[in-house]
Amino acid sequence: MLNATAEIEFFPGAETGCPAENWKRTAESFSPPPDCSGRGESQVSKSAVSSNAAAIESQLKVNPFYISHMSEAEFCQLVSDATEYLRARIARAREEFGIGGFERYDYDLPTNRFWWSNGGVPQVEARIIIVGSISTTSNTWLWSWANSHFKDVFTPDIERVREYGVQHRIAPLINPQWPADEADGWEMTSISARLLESEAAYRSPSPNGALFLLLNDLKRLTPNERSA
Repeated sequence: MLNATAEIEFFPGAETGCPAENWKRTAESFSPPPDCSGRGESQVSKSAVSSNAAAIESQLKVNPFYISHMSEAEFCQLVSDATEYLRARIARAREEFGIGGFERYDYDLPTNRFWWSNGGVPQVEARIIIVGSISTTSNTWLWSWANSHFKDVFTPDIERVREYGVQHRIAPLINPQWPADEADGWEMTSISARLLESEAAYRSPSPNGALFLLLNDLKRLTPNERSA
């Protein structure tokens, strides 16, 4: 369990972007922008995802940022739309639940719970989805579904993001680990939030990088729940 009294970071102060030098891609074909609404169940079976992912991963060995169904401009638009979505949801969560204004926060990965407290008493609770992590040692992004440390606390929600990547051949959503910095971590978190319709996100810093979490199902705790 992690707990702290310092204020937590819910979004970077600087604008996230889509630097062209970071997203050089080869586009074998062009299709309309993907539907980023995240509504409805995926029609891709797990076997199809695995099969398609294997084929795409062979391309990734040649080009780590292989994309065939989305242009660079479309990807940047996806990032921009997702970023604005997450900013709006976090602003709403601040207004409705006061997140960012409590004395203390705690989260427990095994139970996928995150809560804010005042005077040692929990006030607001949320459910966690682990997105991935940035390592400042290797300077890479690693998706939670590919991280062996999270095998016992992994939530299947994030697999929907990978499925979306497979459907549209978006390499950063498929490649388990790739060169990245914190801005990339926020971009992947924003896209995940948009696709999963999450309510907020949180960056948990560590000595060697940061863990990125989505927060869903926010609720104010009743007096009985606070004392439980």
